[in-house]
Amino acid sequence: MLSGCVGDGGQYPSLAVRDVERVGYQTPRPEAIPASPVISAADLAAMLADAQEFHSRFDETRPGVALLADRAAQTTMESDVRSRALIALADLTALHGRTALALGDLDRLEAEALGTFAPVEAIRDAQQRVADWVQTQDEALTDIENTIGL
Repeated sequence: MLSGCVGDGGQYPSLAVRDVERVGYQTPRPEAIPASPVISAADLAAMLADAQEFHSRFDETRPGVALLADRAAQTTMESDVRSRALIALADLTALHGRTALALGDLDRLEAEALGTFAPVEAIRDAQQRVADWVQTQDEALTDIENTIGL
């Protein structure tokens, strides 16, 4: 019986009330570490500038392709005019693809930012601008395809 009164030699935890067991105790919150952006502002601006360049080239090219499409609509399937219109449409579609590729890159960046709790506002702004350009291009391509009869 006397052995129960002997000290534990530091092997067992104390039965004293701990701070977390006290009423009203609040656990200290860890410091919030701000997430760093997934892309620098300069790199994001460069991505947006590239997309804008492809959109501008699309806008410059579109009227000529639309004119060829109008001419092709009045010819037979085997005509040279129709062949030139289809080639021009393919070139215009490639420009559209490059703009859409930039939108895909921005979508990937947004997903990465959301996964790391990084800021997404600038990415979303760029996304919206590029998405508007892609939608405009989609509509223009559909009009030209309908004119040619595709």
